[in-house]
Amino acid sequence: MSVHQMRAILTVFLFLVLAAGSRAEAYKLQDHSQLILVTPAGWNQSHGDLGDLIFRFAPKNPKLNALGELTVSAGVVDEYDTREKIASYVTGMAREMAASLDPKLRPPEVKPLRCKQGFGFIYSLVDPSLVGKASQPGNFKQVTGGVIRLGPGVMVEVRIATDGDETEGYQQLLAMIESLELKH
Repeated sequence: MSVHQMRAILTVFLFLVLAAGSRAEAYKLQDHSQLILVTPAGWNQSHGDLGDLIFRFAPKNPKLNALGELTVSAGVVDEYDTREKIASYVTGMAREMAASLDPKLRPPEVKPLRCKQGFGFIYSLVDPSLVGKASQPGNFKQVTGGVIRLGPGVMVEVRIATDGDETEGYQQLLAMIESLELKH
């Protein structure tokens, strides 16, 4: 079985597990569409409306050592209307983030998201000083950033802080992000 097949199976499994105890909520956006967000079971969610909707996620179990944040902008100029434009934009974000660190890191690989609706890309940066060390609450080994174009004029900026791609917290947040929906 290939890595991609295993990831697809794991994503479906995690989505089913999340759906069992998760809660779907609808949030009205500035363009009068609705964002459907399914917060994973076992996670606290808070949000604020500062023109953009900002959602923050923290696990109820601190052993997960993960945080997530989404910034949802609606009614924006739709300048990233193709996969290529979003990929290029996220690649620029990744380069800037890698260049801003000390020591400077190589720009990370930009990967596509498997969005239920729309399309998007993410990148991850790993703190080399924490690799191989035990997890420390609030001290994350990896940060992930990216952008999803959920629909015309609706953009979602993604931020995840965890101890790596394979952790339960990362997988739960990724499944939530990839399941975002927009209703008109």
